[in-house]
Amino acid sequence: MCFLPDVGDSYTGVYAETYGERKYCEGCLIRLVVYLLEKLLPDYAPERLFDYTAEQLQWCKDNEKQMWDFLVENEYLFGTGQMLLRKFLFDAPFTSGMPAESPGKAVVWNGYRIIRSYMKKQDISMEALMKEQDYHKILRISGYKL
Repeated sequence: MCFLPDVGDSYTGVYAETYGERKYCEGCLIRLVVYLLEKLLPDYAPERLFDYTAEQLQWCKDNEKQMWDFLVENEYLFGTGQMLLRKFLFDAPFTSGMPAESPGKAVVWNGYRIIRSYMKKQDISMEALMKEQDYHKILRISGYKL
């Protein structure tokens, strides 16, 4: 059992309950906790940060573009609603709308990659990253496009 993903899940759950109707992109970017943990624990296996198996993490890497296209084409990126958060950010056998081979919460991979790209282009502290709430800005600066 890995406790690290529980930190991100708890943060996401509190966020969803506290703020109700939120944008998927905001919920996904909350998973920047994975990015922060990666920086704090550089020797920790990446799949453990996501609570995936090595095969599940590889699936996310191999299907990153398809996941992104799915989010954009279905207008989920800036869609609203708690059901959308639950559909993509809570534990499940696979990610809703994706193949059964996908891990639950697979789209967290995209959110993580956006944050990574953003931080490579910004000279800001982790605290500043946690406080940033302009998700359009993060996406724009990240240059994340597949």
